[in-house]
Amino acid sequence: MINLTDPGMGVNINLTIRIDKKQPLKGFFFHILMKNWSETYHQKLEQVRKQISPSDFRFYNLSHLPLIAKKSEEQSLHCTQCKANLQSLEELAGMLPDCFQNPEKRKVFEKEKSRIEIHLQTSHKISYTNYHYSLYTFAGLIAGLSIGLVFSLIILNVINLNYLLISGILGVLAGQILGKTIERKKYHRNQQV
Repeated sequence: MINLTDPGMGVNINLTIRIDKKQPLKGFFFHILMKNWSETYHQKLEQVRKQISPSDFRFYNLSHLPLIAKKSEEQSLHCTQCKANLQSLEELAGMLPDCFQNPEKRKVFEKEKSRIEIHLQTSHKISYTNYHYSLYTFAGLIAGLSIGLVFSLIILNVINLNYLLISGILGVLAGQILGKTIERKKYHRNQQV
């Protein structure tokens, strides 16, 4: 921390420089340069968005492209595959208007986008927001219903809807709690898109 004070002029300047151990100083300057890339990429997508119908934009989840680009950009400091993904994302943005008229280009677009998403999920453990929450809620529902079914068959020898209802609700609640804790951990680790 640097503190500059000039009592005659009444000026106080406090300057704090924090160097992260995970990102060295050269990575910091690289990140500043890449931030300009991220902004230009986002502007490029906004220009292309005007040429795409809203239904195609929603159906192919094109709103995720800037988020995927941002996460790939953050990981490109340490991962060579993410550096290559940045070039692929630029090519995808360039081919967006034409790919919805041509089925072959659409398949190439979908494969490339899913390849980048899979790389982020498998290599860097990055997932979409509320992915784990919904997954564990559904798994809790299935587990709760199956446990309620087993208990009702063992205890009463008949399928009792009350046991199924109570166990299903408890399973959903347990799944939501577990999913929310995982989502919170992912958020704090900056592993969400």
